[in-house]
Amino acid sequence: MSERYDPQAVEGDVNRGEQYVSKRDVRILLVLVAVAAAVLWPIYQYGKRASQRTICATQLKAVSDAVGLYAEGHDAGLPPLYRAAPDGSPDLDSRGLPYTWISDVTPGMNVRATLICPAALPSEVAVQEDSATKTKSIRSTYGMFAGLGGVKTYNVDSPAVTALISETSNRGANGTYDPVPFPDGKSDGFVIGFDTGDPDPEKGKTKAVTRLAFSGTSTGTFSETAAGRHDDGNQFITAAGSLLQLKAPAARVRLGSDGYPVDFWRTPPQSARD
Repeated sequence: MSERYDPQAVEGDVNRGEQYVSKRDVRILLVLVAVAAAVLWPIYQYGKRASQRTICATQLKAVSDAVGLYAEGHDAGLPPLYRAAPDGSPDLDSRGLPYTWISDVTPGMNVRATLICPAALPSEVAVQEDSATKTKSIRSTYGMFAGLGGVKTYNVDSPAVTALISETSNRGANGTYDPVPFPDGKSDGFVIGFDTGDPDPEKGKTKAVTRLAFSGTSTGTFSETAAGRHDDGNQFITAAGSLLQLKAPAARVRLGSDGYPVDFWRTPPQSARD
């Protein structure tokens, strides 16, 4: 007969310490759980951020491919930034939404791709008109560089290092830099523009580009420590279709002797955009 079972034993004739977990045991268990959580939480957060970055990169690639398809069907022309009103500002529908380059390229995107970085805040999302219907809208956290809107791809200088699309924030959300928001509309995060509001840079005036998703840059200070959406900054797609990881100082504009930017924000001469 098993020594653990005695049918003649009196009920309750068992050492209570063998039946119940003591308070001391519970405290030890809680301490172990807390230690495990403290060790695993950073690993979980790192994995989450890595996943967000990968998803964002995949989405940017899908957008880049859709822009390429658009150019193939429009004589090598990149999509215009937006449909303009007579005064040059975005033409808004009855809901206050603009028809943008995103409206033009989404028909060529993979239906499973989205236009919102998973690391973006809801307040950073820009909303624009859907080309397929007047009742739906498109939400995005990516913008096109204004200097390349409507430009022929063969007129883009140094396409391998010239930014075309990047992660953006809408109307200065999350402490981002947007000194010249579009008037009257709900969205401007679909365009990366110069801080003067002009389509071309100006010597002595143009200092940076706007609406990039670097938090803590609302005053126009782009330090190495300014936070991007991902651990190593924000993700950019160049005019050649390659992916770059850039930190906040990349938002600064440096002009060469010819008056045009010498790095990521180089615009084609006016003659190439007419």
